[in-house]
Amino acid sequence: MRASVYIQEETWLKPKLRMPKRKRPGSFARIWLFIRQVVDEMKKVVYPTGEELWRYFLVVIVFVLIIMAFVGVIDLGFAALTDLVFS
Repeated sequence: MRASVYIQEETWLKPKLRMPKRKRPGSFARIWLFIRQVVDEMKKVVYPTGEELWRYFLVVIVFVLIIMAFVGVIDLGFAALTDLVFS
C-alpha cells in the first residue's frame, strides 16, 4: 500500500508541460482589435422607440419625486425631533 501512495506522490512531483508562448500582438494591433470589438458590440444594441423612451423617462421622474417626498418627510421628522430634544 505504501508503494502506491509513493507512486501517486511521484506523479504529482513531475514538472508540468508548458505550452509554447504565443507572440502577443503589438500595442496598435490590440487597440485596433478593441475598437473593432466595440463597433461590433454597438451594432448589436437595440435602442428604445420614442414611446418607450418617454415611458422610461416618466418612470424615472415619478420615482425620483417619490424618493424626494420620502426623504423630505424623514427630514421634517428629524428636524421636529431635534427641536424637541434641544429646545
